[in-house]
Amino acid sequence: MRIKKLILPMLMLILLPEGFLRSQVLVESTAAIVGQEMVLLSSIEDRVY
Repeated sequence: MRIKKLILPMLMLILLPEGFLRSQVLVESTAAIVGQEMVLLSSIEDRVY
């Protein structure tokens, strides 16, 4: 699952022509991935403790 999450943003970066849009999408997709990881970690911690 994580590999797919990383490949999709990379494909989007390649397809987008504008450099600014590339950086914008990279920031947003990275933030989304990090956010999902944090949610998963917090939910796992809630179950453990």
